[in-house]
Amino acid sequence: MTQDANRKLATRSYNPDPLSALREPTRFRASSGIAPSPSRPPRDLEVFAVNEHTVVGAMGNLMFGLTRGQCSSSVLKQRRAQHERMRTRYPSGYVYMNIIASGACMPNAETRKNITELTQEFAPHFLLHLLILEGSGVWHSSMCLIARTMALSMPTAPSANFFVGVEPALRWSDAKLRHRVQFESLAFSRELAILRSKLGW
Repeated sequence: MTQDANRKLATRSYNPDPLSALREPTRFRASSGIAPSPSRPPRDLEVFAVNEHTVVGAMGNLMFGLTRGQCSSSVLKQRRAQHERMRTRYPSGYVYMNIIASGACMPNAETRKNITELTQEFAPHFLLHLLILEGSGVWHSSMCLIARTMALSMPTAPSANFFVGVEPALRWSDAKLRHRVQFESLAFSRELAILRSKLGW
């Protein structure tokens, strides 16, 4: 195998044990695109933490959290660490996308309180707050009700914008922010889909 082929294969590689905790930020790119330049938004998806319930990461000035299980205190601790990274990297603000996968556990009262406090702390730094509630039926309706009730308890935080999928949220944010977006929506959508496929989510 040639050196170029090895390099391309490496860019497609990801942690062989995807559910292990990542102590250091990991970058991966599914495609072998050109390295980012000052005029080109970042196209690498950074994964800062992953376990059996959640993934926390970023691309450019978009932070994302993906939850498919219980949003425990350890999950919120990972979110806090990433919010602090993003606040330092992007003092002018960043986009926060919170993705709740279909069938995720309903948060209990203590978890709702902790989520509310965390969101209010970092909300002043959000350019946009995107909340994606996947799925349908009774679970989706119940989760929407919980999320909207929690939003009412955060009067000082920017309103969360609700969506049923990642792509419509990205289209809306692109139109809303225009030149303030520092990531490529198509690249993010593609890389996130590949990551979820590798995790089996």
